[in-house]
Amino acid sequence: SGDDPVSGDEAPAPVPVPMIPVPVPAISGDDPVSGDEAPVPVPMIPVIPVPVPAISGDDPVSMDEAPVPVPMIPVPVPAISGDDPVSGDEAPVPVPMIPVPVFSGDEPTVSVDDPSLDFDISFDLSMEMSITSPPAPSPTRSPTTSAPVVSPTSAPAPGSSPPTILKDCDLQSREGAMLTILVDITEGPIIANPGTPQGMAFRWLLNDDPAQVDPCTYVTLPQRYALATLYYSTFGADWNTNTGWLSGNNECSWFGVTCNGESYVSEIRLNGNGLVGDIPPEIKVFKDITIFQTRTNALSGPIPNVLTELTNLVTFDVEDNDLTGPPVVDLTGLSSLQRYRASENRLAGTISETVSEATSLKQLWLADNLITGTLPTTLGLLTDMQKLFLYRNLIEGSIPAEIGQLKSLVGFQVQSNRLTGTIPEGLYNNADMDEIRVDRNSLSGTISNNLGNLASLSDLRFNNNLLTGSVPQSLSGLSDLRILRVNDNSFTGTIRDSFDGWFSLDFADFKNNQFEGSLPRSIFEIPTLRIFYAQNNQFDSTIPVTWGNSPVLRDLYLSGNQLTGTVPAVEVGQLGALTELILQENQLTGTVPPSVCQLRVEGSGALVSLWTDCAPEASPRIECDSACCNLCFPNSTTPILEAENPLA
Repeated sequence: SGDDPVSGDEAPAPVPVPMIPVPVPAISGDDPVSGDEAPVPVPMIPVIPVPVPAISGDDPVSMDEAPVPVPMIPVPVPAISGDDPVSGDEAPVPVPMIPVPVFSGDEPTVSVDDPSLDFDISFDLSMEMSITSPPAPSPTRSPTTSAPVVSPTSAPAPGSSPPTILKDCDLQSREGAMLTILVDITEGPIIANPGTPQGMAFRWLLNDDPAQVDPCTYVTLPQRYALATLYYSTFGADWNTNTGWLSGNNECSWFGVTCNGESYVSEIRLNGNGLVGDIPPEIKVFKDITIFQTRTNALSGPIPNVLTELTNLVTFDVEDNDLTGPPVVDLTGLSSLQRYRASENRLAGTISETVSEATSLKQLWLADNLITGTLPTTLGLLTDMQKLFLYRNLIEGSIPAEIGQLKSLVGFQVQSNRLTGTIPEGLYNNADMDEIRVDRNSLSGTISNNLGNLASLSDLRFNNNLLTGSVPQSLSGLSDLRILRVNDNSFTGTIRDSFDGWFSLDFADFKNNQFEGSLPRSIFEIPTLRIFYAQNNQFDSTIPVTWGNSPVLRDLYLSGNQLTGTVPAVEVGQLGALTELILQENQLTGTVPPSVCQLRVEGSGALVSLWTDCAPEASPRIECDSACCNLCFPNSTTPILEAENPLA
């Protein structure tokens, strides 16, 4: 208050505006005003931040019309002659201020208790000159700032005797010290924007955090800020469980967060927790993290390209979300990374050849995305790879021969792509391989007789390709198979009757090929066989009398062949689980045995569908009344039988 020291007019009352105090050192050398040489450093006058009011009328110096002033960072100035507006002593001549954007809203101004003459602000002031705030990133709906109701306890500073984080930190304001730390993580304008998750996290730390942590001693301030940013970026107030988040407790106690013995985040597990929005790049702060799991949520946006900074990362799992962008980000330097799982998203583009930088990678799961291009040959450098899942994408080209170099590979799934070419010979050389799925592509050529080397296989699917030739006799050595599918190709020859000693086969599918000869008798001796599809081939034998020996057989499809003879009778108690028996379009004769018809009687069996060539015009014709056969062929209105196939 009082007269303006320049114009003599009464000075307007200050309007509170949040300021960022930036102390400057004492000025030595030539005096910036008078030009006289200053022989010694001039002592500085600490200045309390005073916002500049909007002044209308003439500029008090140039007499030009004054613009509305921009909020300024107050800079202490050397004492210069003139009347001091407070003491009455000669006042210093005002030094021009540096205009910068400051936070808008109702945040209280933090006063400067003791401005340091040695303050080294770490962010780029030229960057801060932009008046236009950046737009808030997605999510697009306004995140709520309400924190979960938790009985807060004061968050202790991690460690027994925490060091001072910044030089002369105790001489800075709390806000200034906090900003100096956080602008090394997030660009200043983003923090300055109150609509961004980062801006919300900063304001929470500064004003609303019940712990009111001291940035000079709370050594895990960056991770508290990064976790708060993750909370705001994914609408933490709406999570299924958010216990402890944004409470006064140490962040290591927040739900889904685990810390190591030094109180640094080592695991984040928020699977199926209702997260919506982006994964913020601030996760780069978690230098000690080994596990990051946020699968089965509604996360969107790209995978942040900051994983290369998480050098201790072992598992990165973001499956089953709505993520977009490249499927694999830069993994350089991640020598500890073993599991990279990003299946069931909307990731697009190609798999970068630099994926091989993660030299310890054991699992690469990128299934169910929109990946294009070809499989990089550098996949062959990942010698620890165990499970490579790339199915249901738009991948083209051939399967690289280098895949055969992966001696630790036990699971290879590339089904439902656009792959062409042949199956590389090296793929047959791994005795520990458990599953091979190359089905639903356009692969051509034959199956190598080295197939028999894969003695540990439990799941083998070559179906729905353009494969030719015969199924090698070495198939008989794969007695651990649970699923065998070679259907919908152009295979010829016979199926060797060599299923003795098989005790695990559940699903065998040979349909829609050109197989001939006899149906294998021994396949019906397998005690676990539930589904056997052999329709639409050229089998010309009789139905084996062993057909009733499989105790759990549920689906038996033999239609569209040249089978002859009669339908064998079954003993009481056999085929009690059979629900579908499809026999039409063959050369069968005689009468369907009463023991088979009895399977359709409630309490005696479970047979629902029994189809045969029993129509009057059928030739040859099998006798079967309507109480037994529920569909006779030929039939111009044949319904489509929807056979259950849970293993497709």
